[in-house]
Amino acid sequence: MKLELSKMVLFAIIIISSTIGIEYVYAQIFSAEEVNNRIQEEIQKTITGDPNMARVLIISDTEWSGIITDSSDNEIKKGASGMVSYSFECIRDGSWNITFQKNTELGEIRVLVIQNGFTMRADKTFDAFGKVQLADQCYYAQGYSEGQVNNRIQEETQKTLTGDPNIARVLIISDTEWTGVIEESNDNIVTKEGIGMESFSFQCMTGGTWSINFEKSTELGEIRVLVLQNGFSMYAENTSEPFGIIQLASECYNPPNLVETESVSNEPESIGAQQIQDDNQPEMENGGGCLIATATYGSELAPQVQQLRELRDNSLMKTESGSSFMSGFNQLYYSFSPTIADLERESPIFKEIVKLTITPLVTSLSILNYVDMDSEANVLGYGISLILLNIGMYIVAPVSIGIVIARKF
Repeated sequence: MKLELSKMVLFAIIIISSTIGIEYVYAQIFSAEEVNNRIQEEIQKTITGDPNMARVLIISDTEWSGIITDSSDNEIKKGASGMVSYSFECIRDGSWNITFQKNTELGEIRVLVIQNGFTMRADKTFDAFGKVQLADQCYYAQGYSEGQVNNRIQEETQKTLTGDPNIARVLIISDTEWTGVIEESNDNIVTKEGIGMESFSFQCMTGGTWSINFEKSTELGEIRVLVLQNGFSMYAENTSEPFGIIQLASECYNPPNLVETESVSNEPESIGAQQIQDDNQPEMENGGGCLIATATYGSELAPQVQQLRELRDNSLMKTESGSSFMSGFNQLYYSFSPTIADLERESPIFKEIVKLTITPLVTSLSILNYVDMDSEANVLGYGISLILLNIGMYIVAPVSIGIVIARKF
């Protein structure tokens, strides 16, 4: 009796609903985790697949239909329900547009367009028979691995060591298109444009200045810029802002020992001059890169590496005692740092051990960025204090802990 009554009630509801025009929707609900996982899958497909193909992902709890116009002006009609994706041609310098519409009053539709690992556009609507219309230029991106970037930085650094010391280099690392202007030390202005990872040389004479301005030509993606001279990364900066701009300017970097070597070496009969040049050669070959820190933190653009570079260039190298310390330190550091850096790249475990070891040192050095290092006394005072602090952290503390543990057992 109860079963028959339930059937009659259900039948009555259907009759009444159809009479007053209520629409039934087949709803397929997706959890946030399901949606996020599907988005990541689609992003990965655009990274590993053809860079001239984009993907559109439709997420809906109702029926829908749509039209995709690809970069060759081909119109592709689609219709389904639920969560579905399609690929379409999107070649460099081309454009696309799509229109997807709900076929019902109820429910929601969300649309994402993805190319080369980037979500170019996304929109949604709950409106009755609502439409989502999106259009944009195709996004041609070229990604680079950490190893590729580091290898290229080392190549460019080496070029500044073996080439003309009055020539600097700018390295652009990007996954999108960019334009730029370089103002050389002789006030000559050079304009550049490109895509991906490229480098250029420019004149940077002793006592001169330079400035650069590079801008992303797209909303998406990232651009990183490094300026190098005589083995040193003078400046490095990056941005992922839409149409982001990087502006850098500084004096040219010509180390005093390099200038002195060049002037002395003009006397070919002097054995002493030849000896000075030979003595300086190892330092020049190894350059001024923070090899271990770069390998440990993954890039010359890492905040820790930039912190060390700025401390060296903006504080230590501007005083006589600081320059003398760096000269002696470099002779020791570059005798073993290339080997350590190579081992880090070969062994992730060793890399983590080194990171754990040097992070306290790098953190302690950050103190110097908040104090005045404008005199010989300050450099010596703070320098000696930091040396004692690190001796305490790396030697005294471990030995003390070891003694305490040994006494307990």
